[in-house]
Amino acid sequence: MISKPSLNKELWQEAVSNWYQSRKHDQVEDLLPLLQSPPNEIWGPALSSFQQKGLTCWLDGCLRAHQHFSSTGHPDDSYQYLNFAIAKLQQVASDCDVDIEIKTWCVQRLDQLIILALEFCSEQGEEWKQEQFDQIEAHVKFMTRYPYKQKNGEV
Repeated sequence: MISKPSLNKELWQEAVSNWYQSRKHDQVEDLLPLLQSPPNEIWGPALSSFQQKGLTCWLDGCLRAHQHFSSTGHPDDSYQYLNFAIAKLQQVASDCDVDIEIKTWCVQRLDQLIILALEFCSEQGEEWKQEQFDQIEAHVKFMTRYPYKQKNGEV
C-alpha cells in the first residue's frame, strides 16, 4: 500500500459518504485510496463528531476491503487490510496524547479484529498456523506493553 497525500477532512468525508451512498460495496477500488490516506484528524487526539464518524467509516472500509479480497480469492491482500486496521488502532491506542474515549474505542475494536484475524488464519489452512500464533503473541505483547485504563481506573 502506497500512501498518497491526505484530502482535507471535509473532502475525505464527502468522498467516503459518496462511496457508501452509491451502494457500490463490491467495488472497493474507489475506497482503497481513501483508506490509505485518511486525514490525520480521525486518529485524534481530540474527540469530535468528525473524528468518531471518520474512524468508524475508516475501520468499516478496511473490513470491507478485507472481505472483498477474501471473497475474490486474494487472501494476502485481505489479510493485509486486516493487519493495516490492527496496526493503526494499536498506534492510536498507544498514543499518550489521544483522548481516553478514542483509546477505549480502539482497544475494544482491537480485540474484535484479533479474533477476526485468528479466524481468518485458521480458515487458510495449515500454512497459516504460524501466522495465527504470531498474531496471538503480538497481541499479548501489545496489551502487556500498553496497558489500557478505563475512566474508572480499571485495567
